[in-house]
Amino acid sequence: MRIYEIDAAMEALVDQETGELLDVDAFMSLQMQRDEKIENMIRWHKNEAAEAEAIKAEAKALAERAANARKRADRLKQYIAHATDGTPFKCAAGETAWRKSMAVEIEEGTELPDEYTRIKREPDKTALKDAIKGGTAIAGVALVERMSMSIK
Repeated sequence: MRIYEIDAAMEALVDQETGELLDVDAFMSLQMQRDEKIENMIRWHKNEAAEAEAIKAEAKALAERAANARKRADRLKQYIAHATDGTPFKCAAGETAWRKSMAVEIEEGTELPDEYTRIKREPDKTALKDAIKGGTAIAGVALVERMSMSIK
């Protein structure tokens, strides 16, 4: 039986006019089933949360290993570039090739005109919350009260 079915069965055991229980033993039995279902769902939630954390930890470890491998590969590439000094090199394992490219370098502290800069605009939710709490009406913005459950 699912929780909503148990709730419906429990509701059917209550007299709608007086609010009295028609069958106390059946009601208590259903209540115990309901509690057991909720307890099992809490256990299931904890297992899923633990698995998610384990996967997250493993992903972090793999990301660190990948970053370290990338750093080693980059250092090796710099060493090969230094060793070949701009000349092509071919062997059975691979080859190096060189091409010219252009890059823009900006000295630290340089002030650029606005037309050459990007600005990322995003809402300041803290300021919006404070303004609304202070009585300011802002179109399209509202404070919404939510309920948050925690399982420990």
